[in-house]
Amino acid sequence: MIVIVRAFKPGDETGCTKLIRDSVMSSLGATFCGMLFKEVTFQLMILLSAIMFIFFGMPLTICLLVVPVVVVLMYVGTYVSFAAKLTEINEEVANIPRLYMSNAFSRFWVAEAFEPHLMTRHPKEVHYTIMTEEQFHQANISVSSQAKKIVGTVALCKSYRSDRSAWIKRLCVHEQYQRKGIASCLLNITVQFAIDAGYSCANIVASEYTEEGRELCLKKGFELKQIYHKSILEVGMFPPTYIEGFHDPEAVKSMKYKELGKTGLLVSKLSFGSGPLGCHYGTYDEADAIKAVREAIRQGINYIDTAPWYGQGRSEATLGKALKGIPRAAYYLATKVGRYELDYDNMFDFTVEKTRKSFKKSLELLGVDYVDVIQVHDIEFAPSLDVIVTQTLPELSKYVAEGKARHIGVTGYPVSVLKECVEKSNINIASVLSYSRLTLIDDTLLEYVPFFKKHKIGLINAATPCMGLLTNNGPPSWHPASDETKKQCANAAQYCKEHDVELGKLAIWHSMQYTDIDTNLVGIQNTKQLQMNLDVMRNGITEKEKALLQEIQETFLSTVKNQHWEGKEIRAYREATKKNI
Repeated sequence: MIVIVRAFKPGDETGCTKLIRDSVMSSLGATFCGMLFKEVTFQLMILLSAIMFIFFGMPLTICLLVVPVVVVLMYVGTYVSFAAKLTEINEEVANIPRLYMSNAFSRFWVAEAFEPHLMTRHPKEVHYTIMTEEQFHQANISVSSQAKKIVGTVALCKSYRSDRSAWIKRLCVHEQYQRKGIASCLLNITVQFAIDAGYSCANIVASEYTEEGRELCLKKGFELKQIYHKSILEVGMFPPTYIEGFHDPEAVKSMKYKELGKTGLLVSKLSFGSGPLGCHYGTYDEADAIKAVREAIRQGINYIDTAPWYGQGRSEATLGKALKGIPRAAYYLATKVGRYELDYDNMFDFTVEKTRKSFKKSLELLGVDYVDVIQVHDIEFAPSLDVIVTQTLPELSKYVAEGKARHIGVTGYPVSVLKECVEKSNINIASVLSYSRLTLIDDTLLEYVPFFKKHKIGLINAATPCMGLLTNNGPPSWHPASDETKKQCANAAQYCKEHDVELGKLAIWHSMQYTDIDTNLVGIQNTKQLQMNLDVMRNGITEKEKALLQEIQETFLSTVKNQHWEGKEIRAYREATKKNI
């Protein structure tokens, strides 16, 4: 038996109306009893009896008739209010297409159960597999011979008080299908939609007489608030990595999150790149770097990327020290295999044996039992893509099966190679990491976004300051860009210095404006850089800085002819290794 959670479609009105009406009326008795036994109700009965006895001299037996009269009046009042709700429901359901399905900020979902026409067992005794419509289509399951029935609903709409706040409404599940995870799935889909729509928080009214629903919301990270004597449950879009007591809740609420492809990982818009914790970007204060990692996670950055190549293990070792003591559930961790030493002869190795040894060492240095994403590093340097597809990726899939990794990704500079790898591989590739290809001087990645989105592959946009090229300090000496490109970028940096603006800040902000990107991976070496990046993510840049950005784009960066260095590093590598043969 299966239950499919999908968007509302014309024809669902009858099922939705009956389910919501039954759900509302099912709480009539509990609401009446709850109101009846409130202290204020007893006080009212005593007050009316005393007035009749003292001021009107009525016999005590007559005065006591106040009790059943108040009970009857309360029931009638409660029933009338519920009847008014039913009228409202009829009108709302009839207008679902207009109210919830006509814009990008509202939605209505239903949970539809598929069962044999002649059910021999009660639904409470049956196990149901709950899936989204997309998962249902991928599973290629036939339900044409089965009866269908709407057993759950939920809706989300914009709050009239704030454009960044949403209301979750009409969350209900048929009584016979409760405690099967349907309500939980409906809430998950609703909250994810709210996040994708850009809402900062979502609210749901929880009756004091529906304890189970309230408990479910609290488990999902909602906070209970009292407004006008009503229980309001509010979720500030906390991601699954939020840990009460460790994170700064206000900072986490201000961070934006998005699912990485179809992985289920809700990653922060700004992620922590630990390339600078190696040896390629100069020396650094390890204590300050460790502090930056810990503070980044506390502030809501939940995706951290590293690799053995970064300092030949130093980056992973520093991260291991920083992550010690932090709950493992508070962050997503990604590392890589394939690129290792500084000398050309030992720089790349994509074989099964080396991959196995490298991954084992990475886990030891990081001090963890598993990573969330294991990536093949710079796949364009492999002897051929077939090595990646037939050796490296199958080996990584074993780690996923063993629970040592959750997802597999590939990284590289030529985006076309990343696309080709996805097309050739039989192994599920969950994410691609593209670096320096969506920046102020190069937007090649945009050409390939539709392909990756079509295949629901997570997009990680790394090195938005172009590995130091687009910063006031300039790139390291090994940077592969042409001299002409370096010169123009240096001129832009000098212009920024003269106006007391950091070019790297403008570069990061620019790349963050592309909404199809799941996360922007920025290298961070110290707490000062962390705070600047967090400020850009939360507050953007000033009008003055926007004007300056436009000036440097028109004056300096638009004249850059060699916008990328694709093929240059590969040629150097091939020539060097050929000479040593």
